[in-house]
Amino acid sequence: MEQLHDYYQHLYSALPPSTASTFLHTTLKMRSYFLSALDTLANTSPSLTTVALLLIILFLSLKLLDMLYRAVMFWVRLALRVLFWGTIIGVGLWLWTRGADGVGDDLSEVQRVWGVEYDRAREVWDGEGGDIVRGWFG
Repeated sequence: MEQLHDYYQHLYSALPPSTASTFLHTTLKMRSYFLSALDTLANTSPSLTTVALLLIILFLSLKLLDMLYRAVMFWVRLALRVLFWGTIIGVGLWLWTRGADGVGDDLSEVQRVWGVEYDRAREVWDGEGGDIVRGWFG
């Protein structure tokens, strides 16, 4: 309690008198209110105190989980937005540099290569490709 009075004396020297007295009055009122609430909670039956503490812990846990969920969802949404707009910008730059005909040629080449690889994989899985090794260990 003496430390509190030392703090109040330091507060009076650091702040203007009107602000310090308002702060001191508010602090003392809050302290008396919380001490009386804590006193009534301590004097009630243990089962009621336990239930109250469990509800407080549950409430704080849910608030903490909500904060965690919001933080994770912020970063997920940010990553998806960056991916989306990066794709849009990348396709736009591709169209800008290659032109519509060049993009068409590129897409037809990709389709041809993937078609050849798909036919090759289909032969392997159907058992027609005897010299092609399946998997890592043959």
